[in-house]
Amino acid sequence: MAQGSTLPVQKDILTPEELVDLEVADNLHVSPSGKQVVYDLTPASKKGDKEVSSLWIADTGKTHSARQLTSGLYNDEVPQFSPDEDCVLFLSDRAKPGESSAVYCLPLTGGEPFPLTNVENKKAIASLKWSPSGRYVAFLSPDEKTKEQEAEDKDKDDPVVFGERWEFNRLRLLHVPTREVTVLVADESHITDFAWSDDEKRIVFVKQQTTELDSPAANGLDFEIVEIASKKSQHVSKFPGSAQELVWHSSNQLYFIGLVTPMIGAVSARCIYEMSMKDGKWNRHSLGDTECAFGLKDSDDEPIVQVQSGLTDQLRLLSASGKPIWSQQSQILTWNLSQNKSVYAMGLSTVDGPAEVYSIESSDSLVRLSNHSSKLASKIPTHNAESFYCEARDGTNLDGLFLTPVGAKNNVPMPTLVSIHGGPYSRSTKSFDNSYFGFTPYLLSGGEVGVLCPNYRGSSSRGEEFAAKIRGRMGTEDYTDVIDMIQAAIKQGLVDKDRVMVGGWSQGGFLSYLSMSRNNEAEQGFKLRGVICGAGVVDWDMMAMSSDLPIFECELAGKAPWSSDEDSLNGRHGSAIWHMKKLATAEREQTPVLILHGERDERVPHSQAVAFHRACRQYGIPYEFVTYPREGHAIKERAHRVDMLKRVRKFVEQNLL
Repeated sequence: MAQGSTLPVQKDILTPEELVDLEVADNLHVSPSGKQVVYDLTPASKKGDKEVSSLWIADTGKTHSARQLTSGLYNDEVPQFSPDEDCVLFLSDRAKPGESSAVYCLPLTGGEPFPLTNVENKKAIASLKWSPSGRYVAFLSPDEKTKEQEAEDKDKDDPVVFGERWEFNRLRLLHVPTREVTVLVADESHITDFAWSDDEKRIVFVKQQTTELDSPAANGLDFEIVEIASKKSQHVSKFPGSAQELVWHSSNQLYFIGLVTPMIGAVSARCIYEMSMKDGKWNRHSLGDTECAFGLKDSDDEPIVQVQSGLTDQLRLLSASGKPIWSQQSQILTWNLSQNKSVYAMGLSTVDGPAEVYSIESSDSLVRLSNHSSKLASKIPTHNAESFYCEARDGTNLDGLFLTPVGAKNNVPMPTLVSIHGGPYSRSTKSFDNSYFGFTPYLLSGGEVGVLCPNYRGSSSRGEEFAAKIRGRMGTEDYTDVIDMIQAAIKQGLVDKDRVMVGGWSQGGFLSYLSMSRNNEAEQGFKLRGVICGAGVVDWDMMAMSSDLPIFECELAGKAPWSSDEDSLNGRHGSAIWHMKKLATAEREQTPVLILHGERDERVPHSQAVAFHRACRQYGIPYEFVTYPREGHAIKERAHRVDMLKRVRKFVEQNLL
C-alpha cells in the first residue's frame, strides 16, 4: 500500500490470469417454446493460434442449469434451435480448426454433431437463419477461391489491385433434408443482412457496393427481395446509409436499425426505421431523439427493441412509448426471446460480477442460469458503482460513474483513474468491466484506486443532439466534458485533486493523448500524474489517410486532407501530436505516458503510436512504448492481455499512488 493511503488492501485480489481467462457468453437463442436457451461461450483471450468457443444449453427459469454441449476444442458458435426444437444448428471449424467453416447440426436426442455443408470450405459463414418451417437455412458467405487463384497464391503471383477480387457475400440456401446448397443471389455486390418472410417463399436482403466497412456511408444500401422458387430478385428501395438487424414482421412491413442521420459514417444516434414492402417507402419509426436503439428482434405479436436510456439498458415493445419490459442500470451484452415473448434471456454484466446468462418470464425477477465466474466467487464483487451527474461548462447535463473498491471509506477523496470509453458512440454504465481488457476490475480489486467513467459528448444513450455534437469537432466538447467531470468529482469530494490519472482505449486513447498534450495544472485545478494511451489517435489527418474507416474518420476530424485548402489547419486542433512542441517547451513538470498498441491495428494504425513515441523521445518526456505483435485494434492473445494488466498496474503504482 502506498504511504498515506486510507484504504485497506483486500485479502483476495484478482490476478491478471483470472481476468483474461474469464469466458463470455454470446449469441443467445431461446427455443420457440421458451423452455431452453442455447449460447456460445468464448474465452476473453486467445491462448493458441486459433479461436475456440463451446456451446452451452440451459433451462429457463432454473438456477445454475447451464451445461456444456460441445468440447470447446473448436470454434463452435452462433447456435440456433430448429423450429421443432429437435436439434441445434451452429457454425464450426471442427473439420480443420482455424481453416474451415461449415454449418453443423447437433441432435438434442443424442449423438455427435454432423455437417450440413462442405467441411472443406474455407470462407467464413455469416448470418445463419432458419426458415420458419425448418426446411431451409439461409446464410451468407463469399465464393471459395478457384483453382487458378489458389495456384497464383501458391506461386506468390498475387499483386493486389484495388477493385479486383472483392470477396462479396453471396446469399445461399441450404435444403436441410437433402443438404443441397444453392446460390440465391450472386451479383457484383456485398450482402450484409437478410430476413425471411413468414411464408418462407421470399427473403428480403440488403446489399452494398463493396466490402469496405464504410461503403454504406459512401453509396448507401439497396433493399431487394428474392423469390425462393424462381431465384428472381426485385428491387424494393434505396436507403442512404447503414441498416442492421432486419425484422420482416408482416407481409408488408420491415423494421431495421439505422442512424438518425443515415447518410453519414460518423457519430449519429441509432434509431428504428420502418419500410413498406409494397412501395419501398421508408421513414424513421422511433428512438434516436433522447435514447438509442441497440437491438431489434421479432416475436409473434410485435418486434422487441433493446434501448440505451442514459445509464439504463432496457427491453421494450416496439409500439410501447417509453414503457420497458425490463430496465436496469447494467449492460446487456446479448439477448433473445421466445416466439410468444413469454421468456427472455440475457447475457448481463453487472457491478456484482462478470457477465452471466439470465432468464426472465413475464414480470418475474431475473433467474441466473449460468455460473461461469464461480472460480472468482471469493474475489467479487470488486467494487461499488454510483451514478455520477454534473453540468458541463455550457450547461449540458452529463452522466457517468464513480467506482470505488469494496471496503473503501466514505467521504475520503481517492487517487483516481479516469477511464474514458472508446467509440466515441458508446457509453459506460454499471457493469463488471467499465474499461477494456479488465483494467477497471483489476485496479479496483487492489483496494487503493477509484475510477471515474465519464460519458462525454459523442456517447450513446442520449440521442442525436448529444451524439452528433462532436461530429467534425474532435477535441472540443468531448475533451472539455471529461475535464468538467473531473473537476465536478473533485468538488464533490470524490477525487483527490493531486492524484489524477487518465486512460482509455481507441477514442479513449485519443482523449488520453489529448489530455496529456494539453495538460495545465493551474488551469485545470488538478494534477495529472500519468496517462495510459491504448490504440489512440494523435493525428486526424493521418487517420483519414490510413484507417480502414476513412469516411468515418474524416467526418470525425471535419474534412479529409484532400478536401481541405492548402493552408487549412482543421485537423490539428484535436491532434495531440501538433501540441507537443508547446507542451515540451512549457516550464512545468512533464506527465509520464504509457503507450499501448497492436502491431496490425487497421482501425487506428500503429503509426499513430510511433509518432507520439518519437515526439516523447525527442523532448525527453518520460514514456513507455509497448507494441503487441500480430494484434489488431483489440488485443486478443492471452500473454499480451496478461502483460497489459501488469504494466497498467505497475504504471499506476509508480505514478498515482
